[in-house]
Amino acid sequence: MKKTRALLLILLFLVHLGPTLAYVRITLSRARTVLWTEMPISYAINELGSDQIPNGSEFVATPEAFATWEAVTSADIEFDFEGTIAERSVGLDGTNLITFADDSDLLGTTTLAATFSWFRIESGDVVFREADIAFNPVFDLTTSGEANRFDIQGVLTHEIGHMLGLDHSGIISSVMAPFASPEQIDQRTLQYDDMAGVGEIYPNADFARGVGSITGRVRSNSVPVFGAHVVAMNEDGTSLVAILSDEDGEYELGSLPPGDYRIYAEPLDLPVSSDQLPGFFNGIRTDFDATYFGGTRFLADAPSVAVSADTSTRDVDIDVFPESADFNLTRPVFAQRVERTGTETVRVGGTDVVAGTSFSFSAPGITLDEPVFGGRISRTARTSATLSVTASTDVPLGPKSVTGLSGGSPSVLSGVLVITDPRPSEIEVAPSAGAIDGGTVVTIIGQDFRPGLSVLFRGLPGEDLEFLNSGMLQATVPQNSPGPANVHIINPDGTWGLLEDGFDYLGPPPQFRLWSRSSVLRRRS
Repeated sequence: MKKTRALLLILLFLVHLGPTLAYVRITLSRARTVLWTEMPISYAINELGSDQIPNGSEFVATPEAFATWEAVTSADIEFDFEGTIAERSVGLDGTNLITFADDSDLLGTTTLAATFSWFRIESGDVVFREADIAFNPVFDLTTSGEANRFDIQGVLTHEIGHMLGLDHSGIISSVMAPFASPEQIDQRTLQYDDMAGVGEIYPNADFARGVGSITGRVRSNSVPVFGAHVVAMNEDGTSLVAILSDEDGEYELGSLPPGDYRIYAEPLDLPVSSDQLPGFFNGIRTDFDATYFGGTRFLADAPSVAVSADTSTRDVDIDVFPESADFNLTRPVFAQRVERTGTETVRVGGTDVVAGTSFSFSAPGITLDEPVFGGRISRTARTSATLSVTASTDVPLGPKSVTGLSGGSPSVLSGVLVITDPRPSEIEVAPSAGAIDGGTVVTIIGQDFRPGLSVLFRGLPGEDLEFLNSGMLQATVPQNSPGPANVHIINPDGTWGLLEDGFDYLGPPPQFRLWSRSSVLRRRS
């Protein structure tokens, strides 16, 4: 007889600003992770949508978020949209529900959205039975970049990662990092760590082709370190994949393209911590300094580890240094995008971030001015430093880490910067107004448009899009609600530009009825 029982696991998307393979999977107990056993995975959307979105664009953003995961080339993932339904509340009812209208107060006041997952245990294997995703109605949401609002598609892309079996990532540039930032749409675009994760859970024929892995143990004075955040950084200084070591200190970093890597282990002691990893990873160790393979605290002294296609490089053991100081970087919680040839201000904070602290980035071509030290930026960052960061023309693209050094003690923020190509800018739309029923053909000019981009008018895609060159597009505006609409230009690499109130949807002209009134003049007799 098959043994079956239901379990409930709540995974929170927080807005406070044997070992598994690389990334972090939902882990119920040692070597017990979860997955769907059949494709496609069906889902439905509550018919009410969000009362904050006037034009129904949340019903467009939702399937786009699912399509993002379907597009991972190394994974066999398929979803089936079953349409809208009247059910609005989270519950085990046989439907994987996406809802903006659950008013049961399950999420409290600090959680932007959450995935509620039920599992069944069949002959020792744990598989998904159902997963519902609920948005918290107390937060301001958007599909088009309005100020101080959270992007529905980006948040949902993260939650679908949970629905597929991924837990939170310690690389804060990943979609699966447990934080969101208002007015940002960067979490619509998966990073390598995210794609490696679902590729391992749902591998297709291309998943393991041409890549290798690194395995080893993390120890402290010969004692295994449980929950060390182990990161593989390629020769460009790009953080590709990360994993938490298991109870025996073992780790395996998979999906690595051939090349040379530096490997480091750091404590998961903020901005991501075990508080965002419920269950198996409670009780992890954080009483050690960031340490590179080779027995050094410094990237420049770390030896390279060679990875070849279709092979595993073994015994890459890391003996971590004991914790030497209270110094710790805990902020920011959301990776900042820096364009090649661009300069951005990055504020980092934590414990004992004071004069004398030095900073360095993991990639060549990133320079910074002298830090300006300041005060508190959050409850967990009572001291801070402001860094003016410049990326050169040839700095490698992708997530980079920053290391702070104070009194010989290092602290690493993994994936704190994402180097990108220039984003779309100087955007203009002509004509800049048209009817609410759509159909207006517009020309959009600007800079750094790339083939394969999309154009959104208040979250709804433009029609008949024609890419003319890197500075000019043509599109037909869709039907929309009246009023000024933000215009988003989103390149296929995830870089994006926003023109606020770029197109004004004009309502129908006022209607008048003509009345005639006649009278008869009578002569008084």
